Amino acid sequence: MGPPSQLLPIKPLDGAAGYSRWKESILLRLRTLGLAHVLLSDTTSGDDDAAAAAAAAAAQWERDDALCRGHILHTLSDRVFALHVHRRTARALWVGLRNAYEALDPKHRSARALAEFEFSPDAPIPEQLAEFEAVAAASGYDLSDPYVYIEASSKVAPLYPEYWMFRKEETMDEVWRIVRLVESYNKWREQREDTEEEEEAAASIVARTVRCYNCGGLGHMARNCAR
Repeated sequence: MGPPSQLLPIKPLDGAAGYSRWKESILLRLRTLGLAHVLLSDTTSGDDDAAAAAAAAAAQWERDDALCRGHILHTLSDRVFALHVHRRTARALWVGLRNAYEALDPKHRSARALAEFEFSPDAPIPEQLAEFEAVAAASGYDLSDPYVYIEASSKVAPLYPEYWMFRKEETMDEVWRIVRLVESYNKWREQREDTEEEEEAAASIVARTVRCYNCGGLGHMARNCAR
């Protein structure tokens, strides 16, 4: 978790217009800070048997909930803040904002188009990623928008799980870097396998056709004859 100065700035939510972009931007921030879990429920799970552990978990949840609620409120315009500040938990605030603005946001349909875009492991990934960016651009998104990266990474990461952990930043440029890196490696591996198959085929031909002038046997030349 980095200091607040390293967090991406978020344009204040002032109503339905821009809700989808605000939602994904604040989600990215809350996940970065490790606070998004409180949006799933209004209370801690209380699964711990020990009273001390349960009390500690409850205290931690209350702290995270207060911080999460504070971050959300901080990204609201004065008008929207006044309408929703009465909601006492982060989840209640989150659900209230969603109910008020999501369905009215003209970009909600565009966000859904990106969310429903599917990558196939049987088709070239670079081409599909380019198509994904085209859909994003046609939907009115700038490719630097955090939401575009979030959706792209959720689809590309399962295809390259062993490489995804080495990403350096959360941008579309980084998604492309990993895709190009993996595709280059796969191409090199295929060429190497083709070369090995050609060498094996050549060796098989030699074994079946080349005759030694020294001993008369097949599979080697006279200079390599052991006799």
